[in-house]
Amino acid sequence: MNRIKYCALALAALASTSLAACGSDNDAAPAAGGTTATSAQDLTAITTEPVTLEVWGTFAEDTAPGAVGPAIADLDAAFNEQYPNITIEHKTFPYDTYITPTVRTAITAQKGPDIVQMWGGTVADDYRSGLLALDNYLASDPTLADNLLLLESFVGPDGSIRAVPYTGYASTFAYNESVLGQAGLGPTDIPSTWDEFLTTCEVLSDAGVVPIAAGWKDGFLHNWYQAVFVSQLLEPSEFDQLTRLELPFTSEPFRASREYLLEMEDHRCFDENATALTIVESLEQFSAGNAALFLWQGAPDPSWDGVVRPPVLPDSKVGAEVLDAGANLGFAITEWSDHPNEAWAYIDFLIGESGQTIMTNLVDAAPNYLGVVGGQADSEMAKEYLAMVNTQGNRTITFAIPPSVQALNERLAVPLMDKSMSIDDLLERLEDERLKVVETRD
Repeated sequence: MNRIKYCALALAALASTSLAACGSDNDAAPAAGGTTATSAQDLTAITTEPVTLEVWGTFAEDTAPGAVGPAIADLDAAFNEQYPNITIEHKTFPYDTYITPTVRTAITAQKGPDIVQMWGGTVADDYRSGLLALDNYLASDPTLADNLLLLESFVGPDGSIRAVPYTGYASTFAYNESVLGQAGLGPTDIPSTWDEFLTTCEVLSDAGVVPIAAGWKDGFLHNWYQAVFVSQLLEPSEFDQLTRLELPFTSEPFRASREYLLEMEDHRCFDENATALTIVESLEQFSAGNAALFLWQGAPDPSWDGVVRPPVLPDSKVGAEVLDAGANLGFAITEWSDHPNEAWAYIDFLIGESGQTIMTNLVDAAPNYLGVVGGQADSEMAKEYLAMVNTQGNRTITFAIPPSVQALNERLAVPLMDKSMSIDDLLERLEDERLKVVETRD
């Protein structure tokens, strides 16, 4: 499979989380409130009459081998064996317009699909006026709730779950073994400690090799590096504050994360033209064999040589094995759906053991149900990656940060990396945006 095609599709799903707030400085946020936890009454009552469920997302247009799109027909067919009266109609949208304006417009109008592809935590919370809280559905099926991995990463600031996870992700460095070899290095020479990692950047650069492919123009990687560093730098109490929108972005972990990123720049870890490149262009650079490493937030391309954990920071507050990792793609039920129980039955199938087994035998993605392995176990790299995703203590930073803050952070990536903006100025801008989000919620 073409690795650029594969990774661009995976990137589309991940990028949508921050694109949720593109233009958010001018767009009015949905009204606060929304339905609280769905009534526990008749949660299992499924009609035998014909029902059509409309499902919105970006994944159905992914037709490359290993993407979710080709698996949809098989998943729906298996679901219909149990519920032959429920017809699933998929509508797919380009990722860059999916959340904003497509989903946002539907929620404002309170009209549209029964199910939306959605990301959890602060992302789903941003659309709480149009999404059902799913806590009672989960409580009605303890087996499902107990076996869903990474469910806690989808809990919103108010403690409710408005989207449930379907696949998982972990932030890792992919590597090109042949490029490392140009500097006389191999995969085992990629250091796990910070100072040695910086030294390796210099060794690669001195050998005429780009150590790490990166592009700051669209800012996505700025968010990814922030997540990698902050996941190590937060005390448990600070992480709890972050998930409740209470941790200031001027706090030390966020300051230190930028200091580490600029330290990488000073040690020549990145291409000298990185501020002019997008994330896709930097991925192309890596995939063409023109860089040794690339930070990736998702399942690795099966054609890659391998992936390794990011280095451990000197002031890390967590164990050496802990990563920025959590649930990735998920699903939510709209508040206006006339068939919430039937919608939950479909989601329950997708995220449960049967659906996850079908999905992971067809799709290059990390399953999110305990004990399901599927096709991901076909290579040593896949086994290592799954072990990384499921490491005890992992925590996701990506879904704990409001979409509008992530969007602003993306726009400020180039000024930070070309040093035309100070760390203090950047963090103050992010903190101002956080306070706006808090004020809107209150």
